[in-house]
Amino acid sequence: MVDTHSMNVISLTLDDPHAEALAQFCKRSFLDRVRIFSASETEARQMVDAIHELRHALAEAGFAPR
Repeated sequence: MVDTHSMNVISLTLDDPHAEALAQFCKRSFLDRVRIFSASETEARQMVDAIHELRHALAEAGFAPR
């Protein structure tokens, strides 16, 4: 199976308080919480996957809430 999705690099500059707040948001964002913002179950799962990637990037930058 060939992956037809392209990958994107997105840069973001945040001060520490905003980066920490975003990391907390990512930590607390679960499938049940994003479903209300999505048009389908597939989209909700994609949102959670994207939030997971964002959380990982924030952790690599030193913002990893416990």
